[in-house]
Amino acid sequence: MEWISVKDRLPEPNDYVLLYDSSLNLVYEGKLLASDFYYSERAGYSADIGDDCEVTHWMPLPEPPQ
Repeated sequence: MEWISVKDRLPEPNDYVLLYDSSLNLVYEGKLLASDFYYSERAGYSADIGDDCEVTHWMPLPEPPQ
């Protein structure tokens, strides 16, 4: 799987994906709640793109192990 730039395409709303936040240099699980809002329940972190965080890329979650 390849990282997808948020400039090229956003994930479907409410689909959990991996997010890369360049301001925190952090990868976490989250979902698109609106056109530019991500929330990660596991990380306990939420922010708007363009505010305190810089989500620049995302990718679908991998399939779980068999």
